[in-house]
Amino acid sequence: IMATGPTSAMLAGADTEDGVVWCIAATVDLKEPCIYIDFSLKSEGNVGVLKAVPVAEGIMFPDGSVWSRFNASESATAHFAGAYQEAKHAPGYGWRTIAASGPMEAIVAGLDEAGGTPWMTKAVAHLNCTEGDATCATIGIRTPAKLANGQIDEVKACLVENGLQFPGGSVWQHLYFEPEATVPKLWFEGSFVDYHHPDGWRTIMATGPTSAMLAGADTEDGVVWCIAATVDLKEPCIYIDFSLKSEGNVGVLKAVPVAEGIMFPDGSVWSRFNASESATAHFAGAYQEAKHAPGYGWRTIAASGPMEAIVAGLDEAGGTPWMTKAVAHLNCTEGDATCATIGIRTPAKLANGQIDEVKACLVENGLQFPGGSVWQHLYFEPEATVPKLWFEGSFVDYHHPDGWRTIMATGPT
Repeated sequence: IMATGPTSAMLAGADTEDGVVWCIAATVDLKEPCIYIDFSLKSEGNVGVLKAVPVAEGIMFPDGSVWSRFNASESATAHFAGAYQEAKHAPGYGWRTIAASGPMEAIVAGLDEAGGTPWMTKAVAHLNCTEGDATCATIGIRTPAKLANGQIDEVKACLVENGLQFPGGSVWQHLYFEPEATVPKLWFEGSFVDYHHPDGWRTIMATGPTSAMLAGADTEDGVVWCIAATVDLKEPCIYIDFSLKSEGNVGVLKAVPVAEGIMFPDGSVWSRFNASESATAHFAGAYQEAKHAPGYGWRTIAASGPMEAIVAGLDEAGGTPWMTKAVAHLNCTEGDATCATIGIRTPAKLANGQIDEVKACLVENGLQFPGGSVWQHLYFEPEATVPKLWFEGSFVDYHHPDGWRTIMATGPT
């Protein structure tokens, strides 16, 4: 369940593991409080609107049944959650992610090789297990095989200091584990702005103690490239191999850390970008435009540069999601007031050839546009606070800084 406005919500779910996903609407009374859920579409008319009220476990329906709230941070599998690298695969591959999906359950996903298909399986936590002479926390990861008794087979991995250890000694190295040879913060990792390519993007991530991968694009709609680098943590410096990107015209370049980011031999700098410090971070989030039907008219805004943002939305059922850019204008004068505004690009151009934009003013409950229309901030909650799961919200993936991601819970897992 997620709020779509001060008195409206959308519910999504499935009744079985591989069942059809359904999406239905609800109205909310924050004063009583209660939620009226319309099950007509889900039940093909057999069930209508049901009233649910908050209880300690979650929400309760008239027949006494309860939907229990699940908090991933309290799951036993939260001990194992994170990103891992299996060393036997090439740098940049052999990655695995583990995410809690129930009180004792998790989802495990990975990719083994270039051009391969990402795989996904389930896992179950086994705390205080005895493995050999030691007692440790283990996670049982399902395999495609079944045992003779018909039970699903699983491989148990033990939680160790630097990741997960499997029978036979192989290890999934936790990507956030930094042995003593590394610095407390890996200075070269992050997202950067290259002012030679202001409409492009660059991101660097460690793939091992002395290796890294770089991804980027030189223009907004340009080809995405991915290249390798080696790291000298003692000097410190990073050697980036631009051969593939430049078709052999540029080879390996050495970059060193500077206050702004990393500097190359010609003095040019890739400046580190932190979305939380962007002026557009004031506007980031999810919004609902009231003139559209509940569940539609949604908009998301995500910082994509020091003063820039990506704005995306969907106006109607069956419609095509749209995306445009925006620029923050802090301390603008709109009428008699001084406020923070965001200029959202439109397809039109002005007479002087400049790109047109509509300026929206940041107000208490969202964004107000000329003429009085408002995009209601979906996290604006008058008189009530509704808990949010840690993974819900709008995100920037710095491998795709001109793109956007939004996540909403659709069930306990």
